[in-house]
Amino acid sequence: MFETIKSYLLDNIELIVEILKELGFHDINDSKKDRITCALPDGDNYTSVVIYKDSLVTRVHSRNDFLFEAKDFISLVAYVVGGIPKALSYLSYTLGITDEVSSIKKSDALRLIKSHIKKESLNQPDSAIDEYLLKQKKPYIVKEWLDEGIDEEAQKEFEVYIDIRYKRWGFPLRDFDGKLIGFNGRTYVKDFEVLRIPKYFKTTHFPLLFNVHRAREHIKKLNEVIVVEGEKSCMKLWSMGIFNVVALGTSNLCKETESQLLSLGCDNIIFAFDKGVELGNIKQQTSRLQRFRNIYTMIDEWNLLDKKDAPCDKGYLSWITIYENRKKVK
Repeated sequence: MFETIKSYLLDNIELIVEILKELGFHDINDSKKDRITCALPDGDNYTSVVIYKDSLVTRVHSRNDFLFEAKDFISLVAYVVGGIPKALSYLSYTLGITDEVSSIKKSDALRLIKSHIKKESLNQPDSAIDEYLLKQKKPYIVKEWLDEGIDEEAQKEFEVYIDIRYKRWGFPLRDFDGKLIGFNGRTYVKDFEVLRIPKYFKTTHFPLLFNVHRAREHIKKLNEVIVVEGEKSCMKLWSMGIFNVVALGTSNLCKETESQLLSLGCDNIIFAFDKGVELGNIKQQTSRLQRFRNIYTMIDEWNLLDKKDAPCDKGYLSWITIYENRKKVK
């Protein structure tokens, strides 16, 4: 199996770039005739990894300045996924290779890499679900959200609906490419605590950047992404004409959301967390990101916000005041 995979990759060098991307390597450069260079998933040296195209011999210059030579590209994959057996399993699965020499086409291999990689090893989001499920829900304009600053146009854009059966307002969750992967709902029952009704209901818990499929083109244009906590903050800012915004659904970063933020390719990441999240917390959480991007935070130095308010909760003037005085995290 080892030699079969190696032979197949030598014949289809372009697949190596796709595999590197999926495994979290970044700043990949395939422009040279004899080699591919990139940075390790958690590294900041853009040429620390060198893969020679004619042999797949791989050299890695580690963070501790220790130079070692991997046996080949498969050994590099093993370093990331946790051993040679897992690397062989991963590569044979993604490339569609059995014990016999594979006859699949290059396009098929690329498709497999992008859409059929095991979730547990590569942290892929939940599988897309049928749009029919969304069509079954009734589009709705939530008056209470209008009062909060989410206008009718934004509610339509974010596909807000009402679920009368379960007494919830909600909206769909979509992945990086806009595919439907779940729903997020909030009960509108006033006495939900007394009745022991969950306030929120989410059908998927994979860490994702909410609104990224809409925001991507605006992020690219402005070379900047604004990261908020709550999904409704995206809607409020959309109502203000601010479109380069994604939400974590929490105040905590994780490896998956870090990778998604890096994949956006913009130089500037601005964290607009709710009031009460300390600067030290943001510094600690973004320590890895700071090696690759300019990180900023929005701090309310004028007490324009109430406790636990998002920076956009008091309207555009408060938002723009705090935004224009954002601080670089160092």
